[in-house]
Amino acid sequence: VVAGGVRWCPMWDIRDGGQPRTKPVSARDRIKQDMLRQLGEAGYGSITITGLAESLGMSRQNLYKHYSSKEEIFHDITQDHLEAFFDIFEQFYSDQSSEKWQAVILSLLGVIEANRGLIRHILQEETERAVFASLKSAVSRALGHVARVNELTIRDLAFFDILSLHITGSSYHVTKSWILDGEGVSAKKMALILGDLFNDGIVLKLRQCAQAPEA
Repeated sequence: VVAGGVRWCPMWDIRDGGQPRTKPVSARDRIKQDMLRQLGEAGYGSITITGLAESLGMSRQNLYKHYSSKEEIFHDITQDHLEAFFDIFEQFYSDQSSEKWQAVILSLLGVIEANRGLIRHILQEETERAVFASLKSAVSRALGHVARVNELTIRDLAFFDILSLHITGSSYHVTKSWILDGEGVSAKKMALILGDLFNDGIVLKLRQCAQAPEA
């Protein structure tokens, strides 16, 4: 998928495991790819370390050399894909082009929409807390980048955390509702909603974060 002239790697495309086909695949990558496959087929609750090891043709002991639990594997998967998104966010926000930013959001939503079944499995009660925590971390990092670009130093950390939580909650719950119940709503319309989360108004809120906390 191409967004604003930059190629976007389909994050949740389990056919390629989110990795370019020409890149050598490490043992950890193979484990993550197989977990994504099993997530799409049966959901998180059905996945076991034993099942992953058998599917990959390795012993449990060998798999444990790379990961200590399925929770750790899932955390790595979410972090990998949020990291890829942040890299693109950083580039496009630095350009300060609203058109390019909308293109990135639309591209991301297109990938999510194409893998709606997989995302439904991921947004289960068992994994919801981990997904939300990873997303909040990524949002905080993105807000920090916006602050640096605008030469702002965050002083009110409590307000900054609340702002991060607000944006995380809004984006997470809107996207979850779209995945579960909003099949009739286009990705283009969703991009209008999510794109507004990082509009010019966010700098005004970050300026409040740059002020010393009130006594």
